[in-house]
Amino acid sequence: MGYEVSSSNNSMLVTGPGSVWNNVTNLYVGYSGAGDSLVISNGGQVACSYIYGWSYVGYNSGSSNNTVLVTGPGSMWSSPDDLTVGQQGAGNSLVISNGGQVVSGHGLVGYSVSSSGNSVLVTGTNSVWSNTSSLLVGAYGAGNSVVISDGGKLVSSFGYLSYYSSSSSNNSVVVTGAGSTWSNFANLVVGEYANGNSLVISKGGQVVNSQADNVYVGVSGYSSNSVLVTDPGSIWNSSSGLCVGFGGSGNSLVISNGGQVVSAWGQVGNYAVSGNSVLVTGSGSVWSNISSLYVGYSAGVNNSLFVNDSGRVVASSIVVYPGNLISLGGGNLIAANGLTVSANALLKGTGTIYANLTLAGTLAPGNSPGSLTNFGNLTLQSSAALQFELGGTGQGSGYNFILVTNGVVTLDGLLQVGFINGFQTTC
Repeated sequence: MGYEVSSSNNSMLVTGPGSVWNNVTNLYVGYSGAGDSLVISNGGQVACSYIYGWSYVGYNSGSSNNTVLVTGPGSMWSSPDDLTVGQQGAGNSLVISNGGQVVSGHGLVGYSVSSSGNSVLVTGTNSVWSNTSSLLVGAYGAGNSVVISDGGKLVSSFGYLSYYSSSSSNNSVVVTGAGSTWSNFANLVVGEYANGNSLVISKGGQVVNSQADNVYVGVSGYSSNSVLVTDPGSIWNSSSGLCVGFGGSGNSLVISNGGQVVSAWGQVGNYAVSGNSVLVTGSGSVWSNISSLYVGYSAGVNNSLFVNDSGRVVASSIVVYPGNLISLGGGNLIAANGLTVSANALLKGTGTIYANLTLAGTLAPGNSPGSLTNFGNLTLQSSAALQFELGGTGQGSGYNFILVTNGVVTLDGLLQVGFINGFQTTC
């Protein structure tokens, strides 16, 4: 369809039960042309009988704004090998709606450097895009997107937002709405070789990684990749660990408004990288790690974990490595096997800690001023610094305060006191 440059605005409709187009080799919707369309509806089916058959929506660089719509129960498009939306072209799209289904080997959205602004939408209950192998959103291309909404489902074995090249930036996946699911069986990487890629899970959407393989946000020196998990019922569940900043700097994870992330273990920053951050904020917002959580790891510095407004972070143990930070703004830390703050690391803010806290770095309770509560032992080692601010006579409101309950306090190191609000001149 649309084989020559001038072959534009062509269309094919396969509709109704028993209506079948069986293609014995590659299928092109917009080989070089623009505005070509394929519609599979009301139980119609398009299939490729050749095991290595590839399907393309927008093949050459001039093949833009070509579309495929698969809609209605029983409607199916089957491509045993690659299905590419935007091999080289821009603005091409695949829509799977109202119970339609697409089955493919590899799924690619935006393959080459010139393939930008291509999109896939899977929307509605029983609408499915099932990939027996990888899903690549932005292999080389930029600004490509996948949206799973209103109960739609996406299945893949590996998932990558950007993959081969630094040109594959600003690609996105959005999973939104109750029942909307991305089931990924192995590696999931947001920002493999490029900047500014994003995953958003909202309004009850879910992303599930069912095998113990790598889950990374920002890899190989690339930055500004992000994941947002927001709203009640929104869940990112990983059977593996989750690393924000694995060889990349300035990457982020935000869990807000009741969103939840579950992982085997967690890391914020790794391999001498800096500026990666996780924010957990809002009642019901949780990052739960079955095993340990590390803030900064393997010489990583200036990485941060922020826990605010009744948000919770849970792990068997939490370790803050030198040069890194945990900041509480009314949040909660829970570590059954202890919270360790290394030398030259900082724990500050207001909130509640449920852990035996061992500190060789700096503890700064309060938030100009404020109070910090620790359920468990508090041990300050010889290299520790305990910082207090004095700005009035009210406990927790005029000066910083730390309450230790159900535990033993062991004090060593330095006490550092500073004045705020001009209190040093108050008689």
